[in-house]
Amino acid sequence: MNARRAKEALVSAELRIDRPAIQQGGKEFEASEKTTETYRQTQGRMVKSVFVLNAVLRKPEIAELQVLANEVHPLEWLERNIEVDFPATEFIRVSFVGARSPDAVTLVNAVVDEFLKAANAQLIDREKRIAEIDRWQRETNDRQRALSTHLLRLAKSLHTSDPAVLSNWHQFDLEDQGQLRKERFRAHLDLTGNRIRLEALERAARESAAAPDSDAKIEREVERDGVIVGYLVRKGILDELVAQDESPKEVEAQRELGKIKRELAAIDKPLAARRDALRPQIADQLRTAEKERRQSEISELATAIKVDEARLEQLDAELAERKTVSERTGIYVSELEIIRRDLEALDAPRQRAVDERQKLKGQIETMHRIILHRAAQ
Repeated sequence: MNARRAKEALVSAELRIDRPAIQQGGKEFEASEKTTETYRQTQGRMVKSVFVLNAVLRKPEIAELQVLANEVHPLEWLERNIEVDFPATEFIRVSFVGARSPDAVTLVNAVVDEFLKAANAQLIDREKRIAEIDRWQRETNDRQRALSTHLLRLAKSLHTSDPAVLSNWHQFDLEDQGQLRKERFRAHLDLTGNRIRLEALERAARESAAAPDSDAKIEREVERDGVIVGYLVRKGILDELVAQDESPKEVEAQRELGKIKRELAAIDKPLAARRDALRPQIADQLRTAEKERRQSEISELATAIKVDEARLEQLDAELAERKTVSERTGIYVSELEIIRRDLEALDAPRQRAVDERQKLKGQIETMHRIILHRAAQ
């Protein structure tokens, strides 16, 4: 880190790279460090790309910032004042090289936001496609059930004991009930899994409430405080001045050295006081943030459980209805073949959807993902 950044770059955000898990030979491996490093360097360059920075400057809230008001070439200015470095193997840090201000925070977060859209675009597109396939499969299942239900109504209309007709009706009814039972089984598994996760989250929340935050975590936050950073920067400058000439011969230089040493000694007391004052505040903030995060997860999971319970209740009602309807006989022969063809016509696209979903899922599992670790503040 250069001297200019050490003095000025106080506004930054951090991104984390999640390595994909690769299946090979029945075993799971993380992507290699070389692959991740290549990906990290490529994404680091993308942060300051014209594509990303132009997208930032097109935002109305960015164009109105005071810091850009007098810039004739805002793109070049932004490229100069945004810096990218890698504080750890799987982290990318985006910083503003300049004085700390609300405008600097807004700029850094806007750059991060547009970069994440670009970096994860392909991943997001594939996830959206999977969601579309899942929605189509649900609609197809509903259509199949509707056709089967119509088939059962026809059986009631005909009142026939023809073995061939009854056999067809019975086969469709069994398949429909089998599909419902599979859905009910999956819904039951989802509900059970969510209940187990909710219990684990609530237990973890109780345990974390009683456990204090680690001193190391608190100290990391303390060292990010702007006032402390200012003290440390000033202290570093003074230490460097002392090191340049520890034993001057001239009287004026000796006086200046004494003045510098007195300032150095004077910094220690307010620096220690600032640290002591911040530690309990930061500990409270960390506890509050962790409590809110866990409570949000618990609320989301509780909502998912209610949805699962409603779905399970619905499936139980449908199965009960199917059982009642399956006792009725008769199929309207003239429509039987039409309904059968409609049902068979669903098989090929359904299989293609399953294959495409599996392929997309495999591609997603081998892709790196970049997520926001810490926004600029």
